[in-house]
Amino acid sequence: MKKFYKVLILTGIFTFGLVMAAGFFAPLPSPDYVPPAFVLPEEGGVISPFPTLFPTAFQYFSLKRFMGYPLGWLYPIAMARFALTSVWFVLAVYFLLQYLRGFYGPRKIPLSWLLIVAGLLITNIAEIGENFSGHEWPYHGFIELNFLLILPHFWGGLLLFLGARQLLKEIKGQES
Repeated sequence: MKKFYKVLILTGIFTFGLVMAAGFFAPLPSPDYVPPAFVLPEEGGVISPFPTLFPTAFQYFSLKRFMGYPLGWLYPIAMARFALTSVWFVLAVYFLLQYLRGFYGPRKIPLSWLLIVAGLLITNIAEIGENFSGHEWPYHGFIELNFLLILPHFWGGLLLFLGARQLLKEIKGQES
């Protein structure tokens, strides 16, 4: 368990450090850069919490911008992040399946583990969707937000929950 906490802390520090370094070294927008138009309401009006929603906002997608600001020389890092976000999940599922095949061999893999693997795969779709939303900002696509972000997060989380619950049931059933 000590090794687990060590890995957890070190990967957290590493990830936080990379994000902070990227923010520190991010280029300033050029003087002629104009952020996307944002119209403030008349005096006394309320700013709508709902941004403009399009059926799809793929036409606004650009890896050269993040949250509306140009990335400049950080573009290659953004490309790597975009790809690696999914690679980590795919590798995690691959190694988990290799472990399960080795551990169970010819025996049937329990439902609990199949649910956990399916949850990880579906959550990977949500991670891809998060990448889209940051690079389409401030425009939002209904398809991207729902089918690449919200629904996969909910569905993947639900499958992980059900898999963990089933795993607990299987273990408690063996103890009796």
